[in-house]
Amino acid sequence: MSESNRSGGTDARAVGYKRPPVNRQFKPGQSGNPKGRPKGRKNFKTIFVEVLSKKVKVRDKNGTRTMSKLEAMIEVMANKALAGDPHAFARIVQIAEKHEVFTSQPEARIDTSAYDILMRKLEEMGYDTGRRPSASVAPRAKLAAE
Repeated sequence: MSESNRSGGTDARAVGYKRPPVNRQFKPGQSGNPKGRPKGRKNFKTIFVEVLSKKVKVRDKNGTRTMSKLEAMIEVMANKALAGDPHAFARIVQIAEKHEVFTSQPEARIDTSAYDILMRKLEEMGYDTGRRPSASVAPRAKLAAE
């Protein structure tokens, strides 16, 4: 009886589907993709978060402060909105809405009357805020930023 018949009907050195030649098989502990992604390589999201969280020194009327780049960007956008830039104003309100700054946060310092003023101002500028003005609220005087 031959060796192939004793081992279950297949030769140990048979080559075919899912049976590569012995010299082509991976050695124990060898990777199938040795030049693959190196360990420690960061993806886009990780790099983005790290860059925005880096600290920068910002000069203002009170001297210099250290804050993250994200804080500095929000500060700049808010200052532009205060200076009368309607696009910055709309963007600040849009971001605040998305992150529910005006609702359900006890630590938020913006009260609902300020929210109503912001929404009214956006509606005056022609932006669709998706809310209907209430009849009980009388129109207020226009802000000095106009």
